[in-house]
Amino acid sequence: MSNKDHDYKIHSGADFRKQRQGNGGSNATAEFESCADTEMTRVNWLWSNHLARGKLTMLAGDSALGKSQISINFTAALTKIGEWPDGDTAPRGSVIILSAEDAINDTIVPRLAAAGADLSRVHCLKCVRVQGKAQSFNIQTNMDLIAQKVREVGNVALVIIDPVTAYLGTKSTAIARPKSVPPCCRSSNSRHSSTLPCSASRTRRRRRARRRSISSPAAVHLPTLHG
Repeated sequence: MSNKDHDYKIHSGADFRKQRQGNGGSNATAEFESCADTEMTRVNWLWSNHLARGKLTMLAGDSALGKSQISINFTAALTKIGEWPDGDTAPRGSVIILSAEDAINDTIVPRLAAAGADLSRVHCLKCVRVQGKAQSFNIQTNMDLIAQKVREVGNVALVIIDPVTAYLGTKSTAIARPKSVPPCCRSSNSRHSSTLPCSASRTRRRRRARRRSISSPAAVHLPTLHG
């Protein structure tokens, strides 16, 4: 049976040595916590059993099914309407949107207005500037700028990243790498915001659903592992 029949890659020892060096190598230290000293807490839900504060929740599905519109409706619920689709009460808060596919002026704002959102509570990322030059946002290097905006705005309930693959930098598989994840979590936990990365499913429909999100099942399990 060939490697083409599977979804794994064979890595050399050099690959793992390079990864170890990138994670700090021999200078890295590990921090552990005794379960006996851990205080158990309840999940802090933004929307009960759907969106948790301080965690990542992946919104994934085939293209043209309305993932962006769903995030718009979430924004309206949080900023003005005050009610989730199932009738639960939505807490009032602000929303930060990173959208790589839709223009702010002719698509995002009209959709928000039509959905009944409070536009004064919604903040859309335009670009990142380095020495005055506009650049694309990169989750691996620029997430601290989102954390800064969360602190500046205050009471940010939701950070939407749509699609998350547009902001990963090099390869879409980067979301499965631990180094891409913690900054998102730190920015969310700092203000009890929920982070909603959106992702289109891959075209190979015979795969199990969790393997069609981005390029690795790790991307689907990521909200649980790193939330």
